[in-house]
Amino acid sequence: MYLKLVFAFVIHRFIFGNESAARILIEGIKKGGIKERLIFVKTFAKSFQDGVDDPETDKSAASLDVHVGDMCDPKDLPGLAHFCEHMLFLGTSKYPEENEYTKFVHEHGGYYNAFTSFENTNFHFDVSPSDLEGALDRFAQFFISPLFTSSATEREVNAVNSEHSKNIHDDSWRLQQLERAMSDPNHDFCRFGTGNKETLEMKPKEKGIDVRDQLLKFHEKFYSSNIMCLAVLGKETLDELTAMVVPLFEKVVNKNVAIPEWLDHPCGCDQVKRKICAVPVKDIRNLVITWPIPDLQSYYTSNPGHYLSHLIGHEGLYSLHAELKSRGWVNTLLGCQKQGAKGFMFFTVTVDLTEEGIEHVDDIVKLTFQYLEMLRQQEPMEWIFKECQDLGAMTFRFKDKEKPRLYVTRLSGSLHDYPMPDVLCGHDVLREFRPDLIKMILDKLTPDFVRIVVISKHFEGKTDQKEYYYGTDYKVEEIETPTLECWKNCGLHENLKLPIPNEFIPTNFEIFEREKDSAALPEIIKDSTMSRLWFKQDDKYFLPKAFLNFEFRSLLSNVDPVHTNMTKLFVFAFRDALNEYTYAAEIAGLYYTLENTLYGLSLCVKGYNDKQFVLLKKIMEKLVNFTVDPKRFAILKELYARSLSNFNAEQPHQHAIYYMFMLMNEQFWSKDQLLEAVEDITCEQLQAFIPLLLSKMYIEGLVYGNTTKEKALELLTMMEETFLEKGVKPLPRSQQKWYREHQLLDGDHYVYKVTQDVWNSSSVEIYLQTGVQSTESNMVLELFCQVIKEVCFTVLRTQEQLGYLVHSGVRRSRGVQGMILLVQTDHSADHVEGRMEAFIHSIGEYLNNLTEDEVRMHIKALASKRLEVPKKLTTQNSKYWVEITCQMYNFDRDNIEVAYMKTLTKSDLIDFYKVSILTFFSFFFLFSFFFFFFFFFFFFFFFFLFSFFFFFFSFFFLSFFLSFFLFLFFFQFLFFLSFFSFFLSFFLSFFLSFFFLSFLSFFFFLFFLSFFFLSFFLSFFLFFSFFLSFFFLFFLSFLFSFFLFSFFLSFFLSFFLSFFLSFLSFFSFSFFLSFFFSFFSFFSKQT
Repeated sequence: MYLKLVFAFVIHRFIFGNESAARILIEGIKKGGIKERLIFVKTFAKSFQDGVDDPETDKSAASLDVHVGDMCDPKDLPGLAHFCEHMLFLGTSKYPEENEYTKFVHEHGGYYNAFTSFENTNFHFDVSPSDLEGALDRFAQFFISPLFTSSATEREVNAVNSEHSKNIHDDSWRLQQLERAMSDPNHDFCRFGTGNKETLEMKPKEKGIDVRDQLLKFHEKFYSSNIMCLAVLGKETLDELTAMVVPLFEKVVNKNVAIPEWLDHPCGCDQVKRKICAVPVKDIRNLVITWPIPDLQSYYTSNPGHYLSHLIGHEGLYSLHAELKSRGWVNTLLGCQKQGAKGFMFFTVTVDLTEEGIEHVDDIVKLTFQYLEMLRQQEPMEWIFKECQDLGAMTFRFKDKEKPRLYVTRLSGSLHDYPMPDVLCGHDVLREFRPDLIKMILDKLTPDFVRIVVISKHFEGKTDQKEYYYGTDYKVEEIETPTLECWKNCGLHENLKLPIPNEFIPTNFEIFEREKDSAALPEIIKDSTMSRLWFKQDDKYFLPKAFLNFEFRSLLSNVDPVHTNMTKLFVFAFRDALNEYTYAAEIAGLYYTLENTLYGLSLCVKGYNDKQFVLLKKIMEKLVNFTVDPKRFAILKELYARSLSNFNAEQPHQHAIYYMFMLMNEQFWSKDQLLEAVEDITCEQLQAFIPLLLSKMYIEGLVYGNTTKEKALELLTMMEETFLEKGVKPLPRSQQKWYREHQLLDGDHYVYKVTQDVWNSSSVEIYLQTGVQSTESNMVLELFCQVIKEVCFTVLRTQEQLGYLVHSGVRRSRGVQGMILLVQTDHSADHVEGRMEAFIHSIGEYLNNLTEDEVRMHIKALASKRLEVPKKLTTQNSKYWVEITCQMYNFDRDNIEVAYMKTLTKSDLIDFYKVSILTFFSFFFLFSFFFFFFFFFFFFFFFFLFSFFFFFFSFFFLSFFLSFFLFLFFFQFLFFLSFFSFFLSFFLSFFLSFFFLSFLSFFFFLFFLSFFFLSFFLSFFLFFSFFLSFFFLFFLSFLFSFFLFSFFLSFFLSFFLSFFLSFLSFFSFSFFLSFFFSFFSFFSKQT
């Protein structure tokens, strides 16, 4: 096992966990090269090992990356590498329980995951620092002695198949597989990496292949320590971590596996100079221009691909994007080098096309070649490289601290690609200008090596091929020679030039001194009729960055679907018009977002604080003086309408989440309502709407980061003055509307079913609303969800195999909360709903079996999550801003709520479960009794009258024998009905007890079992009594058929028997019906 991993941990700790070391690194950037700086830090770490412990680290994490991926799958077992990744979670020799690792990580406040790519398989987790060793012990066994049991192998194929099913109508997955299918069929790139039931079960069976045996061979062949890299982050010192890690992983065998390498490019001579036209699922229009290029990984210090990506994808003045956009052909454009695998890469230009653009694909490609020709003639410019170098160094110098799990995941992959001194900086920091390499790549970006993919609904019915695994319809055309010649001799275009120097690159990185009266939490520094401003100076991260958050509240933004659409279109048009100006700010680390909300507009300016005022002032001036471009309006309106209609092709679980939000909110317009309303909106209407939207405003804001109160107030003053100059009036707080969530009363029971025709899978979301948020209710709900999360996943996904996506957790909206349970499945929705309800019903038994120690362990794990210090300035900003926009202002929520949570016990969880989760059961039980008594008295009274009039009629108008035989028929019918109702009741209760194994169903089972036998014997006795009375009456009638006595006797005896049997029969029948009704209600969806 490589131990270069240990140094990665140390360097991380010094960059982000230790303030003094951070200063040393900053000086290193100013004084010398990156390589010398990292070597110095390693030396520093070795010399002062006692100082590397970081008491602020609140999560430990580890990631192991195996340099083998799906390109190493056997040809007759596509998806085996991915399947192996799944199987490693399901038991090892030392820890044979299938969920031992996942349960341990979850119960100790952690998270785990894994992924398989072309040439890597990565496993990672984070956990509470005190539990790192236990997690590592279980984790290490994946690579030492996995079980690969037969039962788990057969079952986990379904999980892999479900994972593939959730992607099968996702255009990004479909187009990636189409790209692989279009490559050289003899190349390993031309594979299906995910795998499904066909490739991992059905076809292997047909060929006599033992999949489990192949799994063992694959693991034995490739899972070798010499192609594994492990990154571990912890609070311990280097010596302590080494002592912990090495014994656990030293048993991983070194098999001296050679890292796979592919020297031949999968996009060879037979795969270029082609145009592929594909039909997407969503209504999208994309153009992808691809060139094969050699592997540039070894040139990471100069990164020539980044230089070209920066220029080709530029969106400023004189750029390719600007020219195409001015013609109305594109919305977005991105140029980038794309990693393939060891030995080959791609360079791509991806364009989002307009309706008109789809008719000008060849023209767009020609303009692209004209831009490339301009780059060739201009020669690579060192000032552009220097600008990219400065931006990269600045980004690395002031990089936000990453979450431990994400950080070690990135590191474990980088350890394969970079020498140890460069693992942290990788591609981020450029060190040498290599114009020769830039020219070499430009020489590859020619018409002779181009492959074009066009994706559009325009090609429906015009294709002749179908990709096998995802079903994408497509056709392949050879690019005609005249077209290729036109592109080769395209010349230059007068509007395509190099970008101008970036005016937004910051030069002042001063960290403001903390103000003496600086509050520990956000505080109000201005409160007027037009605005309220919260302020918090950063005292944790000490980065030259700030966040300016503002919400502009208006009465008109969400009045009806038309106003909502116009607000959205205004935001679209505004961002589109300002893009050319703000793009330079974005690549310099200064960003802005403008979004529509339920209450108006939300503006955020974030990044380096040096030139934030300049950008914010430009935004405000543009906002109040905005004029809609009619040509761009038509394009943006069509783009917005397509985004609304494309929602139908989103995954089922996304539909479930969306419709739940729509149903529970007081005022929320559906996609269909918005789509219907957008059709008639004109450019003139939008232009007239904008001043009305801004006519009355209330501003609430938060300024947080590296700034001062004076600067924050200066920003707000500028914004208010800009509005007031345009006649904008304050919006009184009394006129501001706050939307609420619908309350579900105890026993309320709603089902909302939506059909969709895109996906073959379904999704079920159950929401159990528990009430208004408070410290007490928040924590008992969160703890309850923490306790059941792992068992929910194990039961519904691993054991019952309901689907790949299984989620349980807390749902909060507008001050109201509850528990959700969400499953996306290939089974029927009704079946999955029943199993989800059954799981909820079985939680009581699971809670009863918990020990107080286990509950305390869950409390510790949840406390660890809640008290985890945000690693990034942006995360802390989001937490503060959410408290403000939700009108709760509990900025110290984590500490307050965790303190209360530590007082909770097992009995609190059980009480919460009974009162808040199972409330509807008691309601249905009471309703059943009401329904039973209603049926009993109704049928009793009805059949009493029926019996009386029936036999009264037979006495006066029919002969004795006819009345008596009618009575016999009627009695047999009642006996059959009684017997049938008892029979169904018995088996219904048996069904409940067998499938749900709950106390309530077991009670019903015993009750109906005893009631069935009792009623059977009573009915049998009465049946015999009937025959005795029949023969007795028949004998009397024969002797005294002409005497009135026989009529009276037959009448009274018949009446008595029918009354008595009617009572017994409909007593049981009404009870059966009431029980059936409660059973039906029990299985209805709780919403």
